[in-house]
Amino acid sequence: MFQRNSSYVLAIFLGNFGLGLLHTAFNFYYVKVFLNIFQVNEYWFNLAQLLFLIWNAINDPLFGYLQDVGGTWMQSRARIFTYFGPFFVISFLITWFPWGNKDSPPYVEGLHLIVSLFFYDAFFSCIGVAWSALYSDTTRDHRKRVKGIKFAQLASLCSVNVITIIEKVSGSLEVFFYKNITTLCIAILGCIDPILLWLLTSSNKSLGFSLLTLHIIGF
Repeated sequence: MFQRNSSYVLAIFLGNFGLGLLHTAFNFYYVKVFLNIFQVNEYWFNLAQLLFLIWNAINDPLFGYLQDVGGTWMQSRARIFTYFGPFFVISFLITWFPWGNKDSPPYVEGLHLIVSLFFYDAFFSCIGVAWSALYSDTTRDHRKRVKGIKFAQLASLCSVNVITIIEKVSGSLEVFFYKNITTLCIAILGCIDPILLWLLTSSNKSLGFSLLTLHIIGF
């Protein structure tokens, strides 16, 4: 029982840690990068923020509804993590690589910003809704749910240190190439940590964990 509880906590921690790494880096840097590095036009930046405001208000309840409707494959948390996980990482990565250069028309980086915001937020919302539901899906024990939430918050607290790492490596974005290398490493780490947990727990089949797909079976 102790081993099962430990694996449950470790699963929650690593899953939230990987999600937190990407989301913290994205939220902290995307405005700085597009305004200071890519030098997106002010009109396109404001337009992108307006469209994103509308999309962000729509997609959260939309994905929540789709995952609660009976008879759809989106009710499976494992499928959501498996199918959308790679696209979530890709949507994170495309944000940091410019589509144009100094001679490109203003709309190039404007569209880059719009596409990045829409795709990243869509996949993050879909995965985030499914991940949040795991707290109630995995166990009926209220104490275990609270314990899982505590370790999820601890993982989020640890993940914010990624900002310090990126700042040190890139010299506060002065060396943008190093920043891109760091974000690539973060994306890889975000994919690897559930696989690592799967390898650590695969020796005990009674655990019921298949963290390769982040599917957690209830107690």
